[in-house]
Amino acid sequence: SSIIKRKMNKLGSICNMAFGYKFLLLLTLLSGLISYDQVTWFMEVLPAIVGLLVVIYLYSNGVTFSPLLTTVIVVHVFILAIGGIFTYPRVPFFGPDDFLGDTLDWSRNNYDKLGHFMQGFTPFIATKEMLVKRNILRRGPVLIFLSISVSLAVSALYELIEYASLLCLGDGAEDFIGAQGDPFDTQTDIFWAMIGSVVASCVAAPYKY
Repeated sequence: SSIIKRKMNKLGSICNMAFGYKFLLLLTLLSGLISYDQVTWFMEVLPAIVGLLVVIYLYSNGVTFSPLLTTVIVVHVFILAIGGIFTYPRVPFFGPDDFLGDTLDWSRNNYDKLGHFMQGFTPFIATKEMLVKRNILRRGPVLIFLSISVSLAVSALYELIEYASLLCLGDGAEDFIGAQGDPFDTQTDIFWAMIGSVVASCVAAPYKY
């Protein structure tokens, strides 16, 4: 009886989380209705849409995530949605004439760097959790190195996607790329992803799965 009760509670928890992710996906899709430019919005939030569909599929097959990874996914989707709604060069508070930009003496809108920070943070948490929970690797330097490597690979792949969009759309991809005249935008994007993965390694270090 207690075993059945535990299984029913687990099933109920999975259903609730799956519903939560479906609701988050719906909100993400609806954000396109208030976006500055719907083409740019689609390109910016596509990773979030694909990621949420994968998460929903995994939950429907009984795969669960830790509260840490769940929180990180929600935060990352929110950041991508905000960037999609405004476009990264136009996000409030982060521009050179806005509060943060003026306080920190920025010459550009640096909201995209927050996005790239999460681009390193989220894959690290996801990779480490997958490898540890499935007993593929034990905790240690190899696990950290591999998780950081996956994060940097994701970041590099995204930069290639940005380059492809530039070749296909030309100036139409300017808001999606968000370089804002910075000749080292690609390098700093990957650098911020690396910082995100290193910070994630510190955050996840004491976490027990």
